[in-house]
Amino acid sequence: MGLFFRFLVCVLGLCLAACGVEPSVSSVPAEWLDEPPESVPSDEEDPAGVPNDDDSAGTTDEETDPETNDDDDAGSDETSTEDTDTGLTPCDIAWGLFQCEPPAQGCEDDAVGECILAIGPAVSGYCDFVSGEPCAGAQLSGSASEYCQVRSCLGDDYNTCMAELGSSCVSESCEELDAEVGHCPGYDYACESAPEVESQCLLNVFETMNQPCGLFVDAPQCALGTVTETGWGSCQVQQCLNLTTFEACYSNLEVLCSFSSP
Repeated sequence: MGLFFRFLVCVLGLCLAACGVEPSVSSVPAEWLDEPPESVPSDEEDPAGVPNDDDSAGTTDEETDPETNDDDDAGSDETSTEDTDTGLTPCDIAWGLFQCEPPAQGCEDDAVGECILAIGPAVSGYCDFVSGEPCAGAQLSGSASEYCQVRSCLGDDYNTCMAELGSSCVSESCEELDAEVGHCPGYDYACESAPEVESQCLLNVFETMNQPCGLFVDAPQCALGTVTETGWGSCQVQQCLNLTTFEACYSNLEVLCSFSSP
């Protein structure tokens, strides 16, 4: 049957060609063809035919702007670091550092509070000083300097403060000197204001002598052309006071004693 139709098509085509008519696909009945005519694709694609696999690659309606987030974060940091006004003055803060009773006159000037805040740790030394012993022998305790620093913020002179505190400290050598020669007539050595090395040197001399009180009276320094114990002690005392050396003093004394011999 199919062969018969093909034969008719060929005959029809020859007839048309003889008549000057060019056959076209549209002029041939569709049922005569083995294959259906190809459909012409439309220029406009059907949205429903587009696969949805690429949806993730597209941008979403709510897209995060990094610059906007950075600005927001920066704003929050600035807000968190803003200083808050506590209403406290430098005096309030400085007086709060004292773990002991603060200075009695109080703090009326912000400059005083700022001064004490600047020396911060000295406040602890101030408390140690007022609650402990100001002296360690003839020397001031280590906290005395910090005490005077606090006092200097309140208007006292630092050096004057240290000198006044130091004058109240009596060394052990001074106490021993008083026990050794304090009873001697004419003894008036101001041990408290003297360097401890000096008072200790004198104590060593007096303890060596049999009659140290002879140094404070008109005891002879020569006897029968020789230097007496008083003369020897006098040269030692002069060396302790940095007036001369013992050797130079004793040599001169020997010369003088040689002239006094009978």
